[in-house]
Amino acid sequence: MIVVAAMYYLRKRRAKRAAEAVAATLADGPRLPEDLERDIFLYAAQATSGLDDGDSAQVEVDVETVKRLVLVAKRTRDWLQPLLFRSLVLVEHTSQTRLPALSFLLSSKPAEFWAHGPRTIVLNVAFGPDDAAVVLPLLKACTRLERLTIASPDSERRRLLLCLAKMTELKRLSAELGMLFDHTIGSVDLSMPVFPGHTLTHLSLLDELYGISPSEEAHLASQLSTLSELRYLALYGMVAASFLLGVLASCPRLRLLANRFPDSGRTTVQTMYERHLTTVTDVRFVIMPHGRLNAEWEEGDKQDWWDEAERFVEEKKQGKIDAGRFWTDENMII
Repeated sequence: MIVVAAMYYLRKRRAKRAAEAVAATLADGPRLPEDLERDIFLYAAQATSGLDDGDSAQVEVDVETVKRLVLVAKRTRDWLQPLLFRSLVLVEHTSQTRLPALSFLLSSKPAEFWAHGPRTIVLNVAFGPDDAAVVLPLLKACTRLERLTIASPDSERRRLLLCLAKMTELKRLSAELGMLFDHTIGSVDLSMPVFPGHTLTHLSLLDELYGISPSEEAHLASQLSTLSELRYLALYGMVAASFLLGVLASCPRLRLLANRFPDSGRTTVQTMYERHLTTVTDVRFVIMPHGRLNAEWEEGDKQDWWDEAERFVEEKKQGKIDAGRFWTDENMII
């Protein structure tokens, strides 16, 4: 009866009540099979349904529920405590308190804790010796990351790149590719075994790409074409039309190529397009605004600009948006 009641609640999205019912039996009644107990508690920990969601980084964890359920028993703590670390945001103004705590956890928690825990990491710290002593082991331990943002500069070549070697489930990456390799666009080699290119679906390049040489443009476009699962690509700031055309031609599987700009107050987006990008007429090309990237990264899974860009492309294909318009916001000033 307990199992039937629990599954009924789950189907009705009342997983919290199911877990409470099971929790009561831990002390007063017969135990369920451990794998069933674990599944019920994991469902209960979710604010939304979707334990088997293909992108588990999008499954929201009910933190307050988890905090209560970890107190039920030692095994529930072992199952659920990693969920409290689903998303780790390490930025400059929080790193002084968070990095020491993470250092302690890294030394005290087993590998399974980190494998079952973080799915999203945002890294934007100064990356001095103290930062590196925590961040590098952390990245190596989080083998099941699905989303990673690296906005931290690192003067040492390929040190961060090597931390990605075991991230076999990484789907979304935001980083300077040149910095990950040898600090040049020409050094980028996405075929290297340490780069998790075979799983990436979304890539945001934070590199400064305006003014790179024609040979660098061709090299980077060729490298991007090797990412078999890549469907969404974002570039930031002014980019030469020749490079955009090269990427769109080299990557036929791309669903969209977003070129994002901050509001600099200099010229309208239409004027910029007409001056510099009129040869780029692929329907997959989208120009979009962005605000403070630090704030956007801290929002993490709440950002939906990829969805906005995809809707724009689909509406253009359906003829709902003029074929000559490539910007999502007509009031953009860049």
